[in-house]
Amino acid sequence: MAIVNSQVPIPDGLRDFIAATLDRAMLPSCLVTSVARTPEQQANAMFNNCVRTGVDAQKAIYKDAGKQVIQVFEDNISLTQTEDGKARVIALMVDKINKLGPQNVSHHCLPPDASIWVCDIAKSSLESVARFQAAVLGHPQLEKLLDENNVMHVEVIKPVKVVS
Repeated sequence: MAIVNSQVPIPDGLRDFIAATLDRAMLPSCLVTSVARTPEQQANAMFNNCVRTGVDAQKAIYKDAGKQVIQVFEDNISLTQTEDGKARVIALMVDKINKLGPQNVSHHCLPPDASIWVCDIAKSSLESVARFQAAVLGHPQLEKLLDENNVMHVEVIKPVKVVS
């Protein structure tokens, strides 16, 4: 069975889904870099991605709510050169995320009882991104697959629990 390495705790069902996908793709392992996030973690991720790839690249990824958070970064970009300024911009981004509703900015911020799991898998950890994509696309539990920010962003429908 494939190995699902992780920098964060992964729900068992999501770990099983990823491992089975890796097995179908004949891939030995992967690295999950992100699952559920707090608004603070989301703001940090968005800040770092804006610095790394630029505002325009990030605006191309997000829908309206995410674009509004990125606009906070852009409006305050002059503050990002110092640690205090960076902390201030991230705090402003967190405020915006909370005002918009975290789940509207990113599915990484969905509540624990949501019907899907969300994770990011580092593309650099996959022996073949193409084989991973082929193995996951068309799977009945797959809600969404995005190739963004050097990760495969995967959204998986949780199995329905039968209550007796």
